[in-house]
Amino acid sequence: MEEYIKKLALSYGFSACGFANISDTALPVQKFSSWLNAGFDADMHYMRENTDKRMNPSLLLDGANTAIVVLLNYFSNHSQPDEKYKIASYAYGADYHYVVRNKLRLMADEVSLKYHLPDGCFAQFCDSAPVFDRFWAWKAGLGWIGKNSMLINPKVGSFTFIGVMFTTLSLASDTPISERCGRCTACLDACPTGAISRNNCKLLDANKCLSYFTIESKDGIPNNLLSKSKNILFGCEYCLTACPWNRFAKPHNIPELMPIDGIFDVDWPAINNSIFRKQLKFSPLKRAGAGKLRNRAAQINSFFSISNNNQKKTRQDDCYINGNDNVL
Repeated sequence: MEEYIKKLALSYGFSACGFANISDTALPVQKFSSWLNAGFDADMHYMRENTDKRMNPSLLLDGANTAIVVLLNYFSNHSQPDEKYKIASYAYGADYHYVVRNKLRLMADEVSLKYHLPDGCFAQFCDSAPVFDRFWAWKAGLGWIGKNSMLINPKVGSFTFIGVMFTTLSLASDTPISERCGRCTACLDACPTGAISRNNCKLLDANKCLSYFTIESKDGIPNNLLSKSKNILFGCEYCLTACPWNRFAKPHNIPELMPIDGIFDVDWPAINNSIFRKQLKFSPLKRAGAGKLRNRAAQINSFFSISNNNQKKTRQDDCYINGNDNVL
């Protein structure tokens, strides 16, 4: 059965599939508690809820025995011009929450049909439930947790979505992969705001994270981080693109994750609910919404306008100081 499920996962476009027996969750609970105690969740107070379900998957699926974990590659060969408003590549296409869960549901249906399983044997999740997804992916042998707290797969890299399907089936567990980051600090060095803790390795401080500010935060990017946020509109991938393991990443061929038509040409400062619903209603960008995206675009324009004016004034002052006012 294990081999059949793994082959089935690959047939649905997943890059990898592994199994982990549901047992002790002390390790992720300890790490998660350290993250919360440090206040690194910022105002994402919902992260403090349903801890019992995170610790005990049987509260999400009665009789859960095994975690079937999959990775879906979203590395894209499409890129945005540097002068454009930047959105994270995972948001180019359809909302991954639904894409991954739908594929897992179809897998569950096929497995149930083949092995004549009763209802209630599977429950599917993707980044929208109290599940230690990266822990289960590590335990299922799909990679290790990098210093930026992201899962790294040695063959695919870290541009992946993690799907977890708890099942009542007892499946043979795969062997976890030991960490291979070594002394590399590329992700830490690449983060413009220092959000990745160097003292508490593998803990990310949302209070400094551009992804948090452009997606989750109600207040937007604080003034002291504006100069470091540049033209980032939604999400941030500095630590991902810096990771040497992503040199192995290959562009995905998942139709649902291909860029939505016109996604790179949206007039973000003029986006409204009507335009958003028409063009982006199936996009992960709905997490932020039209208003937040429009305000962020205006913030980008305002900052760069002030910055450019200051640079122009500096050049003018230099010319006057050097007695070259005739060149202005």
